[in-house]
Amino acid sequence: MALSPSKMASSLSRLSVNDNIEQWKELLARNEQALLTLDDYMKAAKEASDRTKYHVQRMERANSKLQLISAELKKQQQVMTRLLAQLKSRHIHLETVMQSCHEEEAVHERLRTIFARLKGKSVDPKLTNEEEGRCLYDFVDSDAVESLMRQAVEATEVLKMIYRKFKDTLSVAERDVQSYMSSSTTTEFRVQYWLESVHEKVRQQDSELEAMSTSLFEVASQHDRVKHTVKQLQGVDRMSSSLSSADYQTEEKKTDDVLPKVSLAYQSVQRIMAIKDEVDGLSIKYQDAYQSSVQSFQHLERFGPDLQVRMADIEELQYGFDENEAQVRRLLEELRNLAAWYEYFETAYAHLIQEILRRLKAHKTQQQLVNELQQKLDDLFEEDCKLRDAFHSEHGRYLPATLCPAIQEPATRFTILPQQIVSELPLLSTSNEESGVESPLLSSLNNSALQAEDAAS
Repeated sequence: MALSPSKMASSLSRLSVNDNIEQWKELLARNEQALLTLDDYMKAAKEASDRTKYHVQRMERANSKLQLISAELKKQQQVMTRLLAQLKSRHIHLETVMQSCHEEEAVHERLRTIFARLKGKSVDPKLTNEEEGRCLYDFVDSDAVESLMRQAVEATEVLKMIYRKFKDTLSVAERDVQSYMSSSTTTEFRVQYWLESVHEKVRQQDSELEAMSTSLFEVASQHDRVKHTVKQLQGVDRMSSSLSSADYQTEEKKTDDVLPKVSLAYQSVQRIMAIKDEVDGLSIKYQDAYQSSVQSFQHLERFGPDLQVRMADIEELQYGFDENEAQVRRLLEELRNLAAWYEYFETAYAHLIQEILRRLKAHKTQQQLVNELQQKLDDLFEEDCKLRDAFHSEHGRYLPATLCPAIQEPATRFTILPQQIVSELPLLSTSNEESGVESPLLSSLNNSALQAEDAAS
């Protein structure tokens, strides 16, 4: 049956409206999908941002305590720095002292060398009134010297033992102080860096969230407009017929304009998530740093008494070390003085021989001069006696005794005598009294004396 023109027009109108509604529904579906996606992105970004701020708040709450701990640790660092400098100074002093104590073997070797030379130097038998001469070493107080050498060796061994214990104690104290200072310094530096970093990260997240919120508002507004249009089309036909294809194209273009914001929002949420993960890691590290600082502070509380005990041990060892060092120095100085003394003794013996010979020669010269003078005096006395006898025989007997009593006195005899009695020097086997020339043995002694003088100087 054929339709009337009016019914055909009504049917075509319904078909056109239905097609229009489907287009708008498809456009609404696109907007709904974009809105849902962007809303999911926004929820995820907001959750990540809240998580980041939660960790930042935890870090900020812990920071106040950490600042107090850090201030105390910094103060203790300054104390430890001064203490470490003192420990290093003591360490250097120890090494310097022990290097000077290594002279002990050199002093002993010097004495042994001197004694070997003294044992090889014979003493002239005439000096000791013995048939066989003795050596110079026989005049050394060897027991006293060996006793001093033993004391020096024993004192040095005790000093070395104290030194090893002292050095170990100092090394342990230095290692503990350096370890403590290193851990506290590193913690303070990392915390300062992390706090500056997370605040910048929060600002970046807020900027991304603000951009996403703007995009979400735009997409939601476009969705609401399309949804409102669809409701109109599903309502009264008279109202629906007022929407043209140009209106659809306008809304479709607006939809096309806002849909790329979903991709931008995806990129933003990825950046926000990355910041969240980074801050999560920093939060864990921050908590570790906080725990480390707390442990450092607790370690300081435990380390303080231990350090006091160790420093008391160091002071006690220092006292013992200084006391033994003084004893070693005194013994070594005494041994050095003895070495110098016996070196001069060796030289003095050679000069003694020369002096004896010189005095013998001088005495011989003086004796000859005295004998000559005495002979002249005796001759003058004899001549005076003869002249006096001649005077008395010829003239004196006629003179009264009271006239000049002194003329009757005998001649005066003069005798040359030494002012004091001195011991007679021995006539050495190394001398030649008649010629006054030194023997080859004396020349050898003189050479030895010169060598000993060079060694002593």
